[in-house]
Amino acid sequence: MKRIGLDKEEEDEDEEEISQVLKTSLEDFPVNSTIKERSGLLWGMNLNPLAISPLKEEEILEEKELERCSECFAYFNRYSGVNSSKSEWFCSLCRCINHEPVMDRSSFAPNKKMRASQSLMEVRIAEDSSNVGGIPLFLSLVDVSSSSSSMLDVVKESIISQLEILPEKSLFGLITFGDSIGLYDLSHSIPHLLHIPILKGEAGCYVQIQEVLPLSRLFVKIEDNKENILNAIASIRISSNESNGFGTCVEYLLDYFEVNPVLKFNRVSVFISGPCNHGVGRTDDSSHSLLPLSSFYKEQASRASDLGVCFDLYLIKPKEDTEMGLATFKFLSLSTGGNVRLYRSTIDCTLPQDIFRQYSGTIAFNSLVRIRTSKEFTVQSVYGHHKEDEKNENLYQLAGVDSFQSISFQFQFTSGESLMTKGGSLPTIQVAFAYYFINEKEDERILERRLRVITVQRNVSRSVKSTHKSANAEIVFGLLTQKLMRSVLDNGFKESQLFLMDWLTILFTQYCENVNDGVLIDIRTSDLLMSLARFAHSLSVNDLLSTQLQNQSDLWNSYYSLYTAINPELLRNAIYPSVISLSEDGKIIADNLPPQFSSLFFPNVSFIIVDQLFSIHVYQKEEANFPSEGKQFLNQSRNSRPITSKLVQHAAGEKGGIDGEGSENVKSFESFLKHLESEASKLLLANEEEEEKEEKSKVWSATVRPPWEA
Repeated sequence: MKRIGLDKEEEDEDEEEISQVLKTSLEDFPVNSTIKERSGLLWGMNLNPLAISPLKEEEILEEKELERCSECFAYFNRYSGVNSSKSEWFCSLCRCINHEPVMDRSSFAPNKKMRASQSLMEVRIAEDSSNVGGIPLFLSLVDVSSSSSSMLDVVKESIISQLEILPEKSLFGLITFGDSIGLYDLSHSIPHLLHIPILKGEAGCYVQIQEVLPLSRLFVKIEDNKENILNAIASIRISSNESNGFGTCVEYLLDYFEVNPVLKFNRVSVFISGPCNHGVGRTDDSSHSLLPLSSFYKEQASRASDLGVCFDLYLIKPKEDTEMGLATFKFLSLSTGGNVRLYRSTIDCTLPQDIFRQYSGTIAFNSLVRIRTSKEFTVQSVYGHHKEDEKNENLYQLAGVDSFQSISFQFQFTSGESLMTKGGSLPTIQVAFAYYFINEKEDERILERRLRVITVQRNVSRSVKSTHKSANAEIVFGLLTQKLMRSVLDNGFKESQLFLMDWLTILFTQYCENVNDGVLIDIRTSDLLMSLARFAHSLSVNDLLSTQLQNQSDLWNSYYSLYTAINPELLRNAIYPSVISLSEDGKIIADNLPPQFSSLFFPNVSFIIVDQLFSIHVYQKEEANFPSEGKQFLNQSRNSRPITSKLVQHAAGEKGGIDGEGSENVKSFESFLKHLESEASKLLLANEEEEEKEEKSKVWSATVRPPWEA
């Protein structure tokens, strides 16, 4: 059967586009579980579904123009074979023959025809009648229990920043919480605030929200009521006491969404300044545990996901040592596709800029991700902000998604079968991402439903050496970091540090055994092993695995929440900073340099940029104006992330390094490598001795006959 063909230029463009959305840790998939285990590498992928904006109108397919497999329900794609008469087609995932005709795509308009032959396609989905006319809703939930005036000023500025970029046709609401739930009636120019007292313990409130304020006055269209909203924001005041009923407020808010089914596309921004110490869901515990104190917020998060409510959590600490209980309520974001941001002070707080940045890109609602693979392998683990569907395997709910959000998947073999190219079909992955997004070009409707179908194939590797050659160190490291963060929660810091070193030692040892006949190699001769060793060393001294953070639960959980949702490149920068050298005119001379960069000012190098995600440092050899090309590069780097990185410019001649050299408690990278080689050498020797024992045992069994056979 004939497949859809692309010429070399089209193939390169297709590959470049798809790599923005989906990257696998191995370009060549191991042929079987034996090769996979011997390679020691993590096998999976990272998905950033909205890294590319919704496609243009002329590229969109209609539902009827995309066939589905009758066996596995995968979508027709560029790897599907079609017979000469187009009366039947071959599914590239389950490999069955579909005895149904394929639509003739030769009559499509040029842009649409090209898109139908690429790895990423987008389909306009007909809306369910109950969702027609749906309007996105944005709600700000403000903690007034322990806020200072400076903190409240930052929150007000942030809400205004968000308001300025939200679609004019969307709905907006404003609620405060403290010892009561404060509902703003936004239909008046003079702010009206109605209070629902929160009772002690688990008693809740005397009345429900819908009994106090009708939908039309609690949530109003921005275009008709912007002045009213601004007046209400300006009127927010700090509570007279420090009672914080956040849990009760969340529960009653979800009750409100439950009885108003018209509200299906909801994004809630929560501004928190203290622990919940009143009503249900209390988090004012002094244990500093990284684990949740109760399942209350996890249960509420599951409700929220089903109701199409996405929570973004913005924490501003009133004091450095204040613990708010993020370990317990982080699930409100982790299960709904939201974001978590922690600000340790109001000084230089970038919350307003971060919110503006977040809403500047595509915002999606009520999204679903379905993963389909060739039958020999499947998804083993998932990392990211989502909720697994309770009824359908490999289906994930995301009440909200933004353009920065990523999800990682780890694969495993389903059986002893090999990844054979049966019928000429290579191992295939197909992602179906269904989502609603704000399309303001529509005359009346503001929300449009789309289906993004992403299909990739990979070659097969039949040796450990070729598997290593095809590895993407950044994606492997990303998967490793996800596993280690879960390990910290399950096993603690020390066990996770041991797990990291064990993983790297076994990886190095197995490479020597399978590629170099069991002889220890110089790790510097392998680019992949050297990169992973550098990543692992940085991770071993990072706050993620530091026992110093075991009493700073909010901070550790904020890292966890951020790192599970960003793409591997940004995650790498957060743990192993990227170092780039520039010439005097701003051209990049070299990137991916080691962090010990003090000696990297070669004759043609004038500037060095160190990107640590939260901050970007610029070092210069001598006093000089930073070139325009360099500024453009910095702006592109800062705009490619969900947080506002602090720009730090260092004086001429100032030296820098971030390898931990000189610290009594941190090994230098060189000593780290020596320790790794020593451990690998011991393991190789132990494995060799074990093999000798097994060989002697086999010889003995073959030459010595048991008495009963004599």
